[in-house]
Amino acid sequence: ILAYDCDRILGFENIIRGVTRHLTHGLTQINLRAQIPAADQQTFVPFRDFIPRYQTASAHLIQGVKAGEDPSLTVSWIIAGSPLTTVALPIVITRDSALPRIISRNQNGRATLVDAGFELKKKLFPFTRGNGADYLNLTVLLNQSGTGILQQIEPIETTIFQKAEAVLQTMRKNGKPGAEITDFYTWADKFIAEQYKEKFNILL
Repeated sequence: ILAYDCDRILGFENIIRGVTRHLTHGLTQINLRAQIPAADQQTFVPFRDFIPRYQTASAHLIQGVKAGEDPSLTVSWIIAGSPLTTVALPIVITRDSALPRIISRNQNGRATLVDAGFELKKKLFPFTRGNGADYLNLTVLLNQSGTGILQQIEPIETTIFQKAEAVLQTMRKNGKPGAEITDFYTWADKFIAEQYKEKFNILL
């Protein structure tokens, strides 16, 4: 039971969502998830010293291997961009150094998914003068209609997690990463691009 609980609590999904997007303030104990506004109620809240910050540009979680497993089975879960606006992706080092297109350097020298996440972040922090970055539009992030950015990001991510879990199980069964990883990257590029266009009208 203890082992099961540890796996459930310390699993990559819970850490990615529970830590990088933790919206309870450590000092004041204000929980933004407990005060979700109506979709038509524009609500700005002070946003300093939460775990995800205005300046947060990425998050990275290493999922290691068990004793005796090949180190090449190590998985890097990457949020390439603001954790409040960008989905997580699993990255495995391959022989040909393949990566998903959307987190690779584009013609502008940046990652396309990072740019998309930052575009959405502008909606969360629309004030650009003075201390505007200290004020979050909570309605845009979370609202009672379920149309907040984070509320639309996480279902996309759930599908990625489910697809990735099957791929990673195949990889571990084979004892090393293979073509299933690059196939997953191709799928992820297409799926995430479709979802960001459909939900946010952002082209990737």
